[in-house]
Amino acid sequence: MKVKVWNDNEHPYTEKYRGDQVTIAAKKYVEMELEDAIMFMGQCSPRVLNADGRDDPKGFKKLRREDPKVTDKKDN
Repeated sequence: MKVKVWNDNEHPYTEKYRGDQVTIAAKKYVEMELEDAIMFMGQCSPRVLNADGRDDPKGFKKLRREDPKVTDKKDN
């Protein structure tokens, strides 16, 4: 089952997953298989620091998963 993985950050998010570079544009999504989405969202990513040594908002992992809507089809 394909799901959407949304990037809720104001900045694009890039991370390596299974040897591939995955980039999700700001406020956009990519589609992945459910198992891949769970693994991708759960893996740890290194901290991104700015020139002052503080956490850079560009590196924040603000991801959420959107599952497809399931409807019951009942024959009447």
